[in-house]
Amino acid sequence: MTNQANIDLSRKLRRLAVRPGKGFEAPYMVEIRRRVEALVQRIVDGEGKATPEARKAAFDAPSGPLLVKVAKHAYRVTDEDVAAAKAAHSEDEIFETVVCAAVGQAKRQYDAALAALEEA
Repeated sequence: MTNQANIDLSRKLRRLAVRPGKGFEAPYMVEIRRRVEALVQRIVDGEGKATPEARKAAFDAPSGPLLVKVAKHAYRVTDEDVAAAKAAHSEDEIFETVVCAAVGQAKRQYDAALAALEEA
């Protein structure tokens, strides 16, 4: 892609970006936001083996070796990390908190990207 094509694409993306302060929000972005919030609501507050408090904590600020790795460096997770978590938690609890940690990190990155577009 040429430099001019990159500039043109960047301009188009800025026009389509969420800009609440400017009175415009692309219709598809409204649907994406709704779906993201529904996902967060479901994984944090929905039924599960892990407590809602544990899922919320994993979503907001992952702690413990496994959840921190999932959120920051997922490619580094090993069988040993999972085995260590199994010593204190069921597989269902581990799965649910891992999903919360991963989605929480993705949501933070998504929010940061939207904020960067807002500033552009």
